Amino acid sequence: MTAPATTPPPGLAGLLAERAGPIPLGEVLDRLGARGHGPILLTLAILMMLPTGMLPLMPALTGALLALTALQMIVGGAGISIPARLARVPLDPAHLRAVVRWLVPLCRRLGRVLHPRFGLLVTGGASLLAIALILLASALAMILIGAIPGVPFLLCIPALLFGLGLTAGDGALVAAGFAAFAGAAGLVGHLTPRIAALWGG
Repeated sequence: MTAPATTPPPGLAGLLAERAGPIPLGEVLDRLGARGHGPILLTLAILMMLPTGMLPLMPALTGALLALTALQMIVGGAGISIPARLARVPLDPAHLRAVVRWLVPLCRRLGRVLHPRFGLLVTGGASLLAIALILLASALAMILIGAIPGVPFLLCIPALLFGLGLTAGDGALVAAGFAAFAGAAGLVGHLTPRIAALWGG
């Protein structure tokens, strides 16, 4: 059963209501992963697309978490498993509240048009494998060239669409994620050498 398309990632708002101080990354991922990979992808993508994405090492951390999520999708596992040391990393609740504030109006608008459809794109093995491989490619790019301005944002657009599609059970958004990856990959491939040349003088 998928979460309603008109709500923020399940468990995230509740977790923020329960905790006042920094929240361990592992606890956040456990809450999100309890309802599948969609809410995890949604939250990671939005954290990267908000100003929090400009924090030092944020692209590398997001890339690593996307890669771990993709690997869990490939092996058929639920949620995401991360090393204990990484699980203890504290997250500022203000950043998570920013995710909820961003998602609530978005989900309300999209809730009018999103509904379960094209189920094979949401639950089919071939589609989930393709999503996982795209996430791995995006994660690797974020880790290697995430310091280039704009690259992480572009690479997170497919993850955002996949997250929405998997959470709402809407295969149309999953298909949009595939198309977005093709466009983002082409644009990143086109711009990266030019930006690198400018940096190199």
